Amino acid sequence: MICSAATDQILVREGECCYTSGVFCNRLSLLLYLNFQNKFGAILRSANTREILIGVCYRTPTPSVFGPGNDGLLCDLIQELGNKHHVLMGDFNYPDIDWSLHSCLPTASRDCRMFLDCLDDNFLSRHVTIPTRKDSILDLIISDESDTINDVRNLGHFAGSDHDILSFDINISISESSVRRLVFDYAKGDYTSMRNELQSVDWTNILESLSVVECWKTFRDIIESVEMKYIPVKSVSSSKTQKPVWMTHKALKSVKRKYKVYSKYNSRIHPACVAAAKKAKTDLKNAKKNFEYKLAQNIKKDKKSLFAYARSKSKVKTKVGPLVDSKGQAVTSNLEMAEEFNKCFTSTFTVEDVNIVPDADKVFHGTPEETLYDIDVNIDTIRAKLSKLRTDKAPGADGMSPWLLKEIQEFLVIPIYHLIRKSLDEGIVPDDWRTANVSPIYKKGCRDQASN
Repeated sequence: MICSAATDQILVREGECCYTSGVFCNRLSLLLYLNFQNKFGAILRSANTREILIGVCYRTPTPSVFGPGNDGLLCDLIQELGNKHHVLMGDFNYPDIDWSLHSCLPTASRDCRMFLDCLDDNFLSRHVTIPTRKDSILDLIISDESDTINDVRNLGHFAGSDHDILSFDINISISESSVRRLVFDYAKGDYTSMRNELQSVDWTNILESLSVVECWKTFRDIIESVEMKYIPVKSVSSSKTQKPVWMTHKALKSVKRKYKVYSKYNSRIHPACVAAAKKAKTDLKNAKKNFEYKLAQNIKKDKKSLFAYARSKSKVKTKVGPLVDSKGQAVTSNLEMAEEFNKCFTSTFTVEDVNIVPDADKVFHGTPEETLYDIDVNIDTIRAKLSKLRTDKAPGADGMSPWLLKEIQEFLVIPIYHLIRKSLDEGIVPDDWRTANVSPIYKKGCRDQASN
């Protein structure tokens, strides 16, 4: 990514954008930034036409230069950005704001408090937490999403200025070309035929003489065979061209009618076109509003749908990696990054000295006959657990869909009982049971460090 220069003091390098403060430009830079008509504003476009607006602002601390009302104009222009995906940087000259606590100091002016309230009201993220001029944070990087900016670094003083140079990375989502893949369509599965076939399986006779590892392999193979036989496959695309999740049949019908009416009269000011457009806008607004209201109402029962919808609204899709290893070398392959995470996790483990382990206090005072020698495996408990499976959950590392397991739950109780019983008796856990999908979650700091 190359960030276009906003002024002569914006240093542009492949892969990062360096901004240095100083005497930039007057307040027209922010005004014209909204219109994208001059060198003070830039638009970055990815191959999939996604845009991010880049703007530079200099707020003078001397009111006599531009007269009163300059701070109010700044807040008005920030609000005009609305829901546009943007990054705004510059020397804002608000030394009386404690950015670590996101609060104003007692000495802060009314204009200073108004600016901080404006950022909070518009849910904007601030990314500079290090001093940029002596001990003060005067230069800011502001964006509409917290994941837009990362790895903010102070590169030291800029020649001819008493401000420091800030270097940072801007994340732009670039969707890959549409790839179609085949997946099981569990909604159209022939579960009646599947149950009939599983009903004839004598699990006890098949699994009784096998070890737990062999039992698991046999069980998995049988389930996979009926899945392949009775669950149809469908082709899905990674493309994001499908309709919004909140779209209803009524709203979609109104949109189609709007285009149909326009194609007939070919005039936006025709009464029929105006009425159709108004109705489509109202139906779309109501559909989205009702969908979001239901998500909020069902948050205790279905948190997954709410968070999935919230993630879909994000304009920045960040991925894990590349990472930097202990030698400073870039790590890009999945296997190498997994190994780097493993080194980071294992470095925090504690190795106990078994020679100084104290004796445990005696907490069991019953008779030897009451000692716990085994764990009871109850068929009713297994049946109850299977009945509570969430069908909207994704399969685990073993690839077994909860939807499929719940549909055939009555035929899984006996084989699962044998599997658990044999695992306890033999003291062995199959490898598939010890495999999990782990997703690293970014906390803070530099993204190329596994520890972050």
